[in-house]
Amino acid sequence: MRKRRLQSVMLAVLVGLGVPALTATAAQATNMVDCGTRTDFVKVTQFNGISQCFANAGDVIIPTQQRQNIASISSGNNAISVTYYAGGCCDSSFYLGPWSSWYNPNPAGIYVKWIHVY
Repeated sequence: MRKRRLQSVMLAVLVGLGVPALTATAAQATNMVDCGTRTDFVKVTQFNGISQCFANAGDVIIPTQQRQNIASISSGNNAISVTYYAGGCCDSSFYLGPWSSWYNPNPAGIYVKWIHVY
């Protein structure tokens, strides 16, 4: 009886504090951030020299008009997978561990479609 009462009191305290009874997983929310001088973000650099950086886990979808313009991708302190189209029947992908970079060997034939940040 005492144990049940203690559980009821604890539940009331948690509800009163606004603590959810169940934990929810975080949303897949990758955000574009200012690169500055930081090297720990995922960094996508275009052939024109413009770079965009991303933080947090989730997906980065590359706009159609920029897919052929990707010169390099650096993973920062993240593990990432990159999905691309290089002709043929299907999309392909590759994995980069933390602190790794990829340089586009075929600017006319590789279209980077999206990046998944783990």
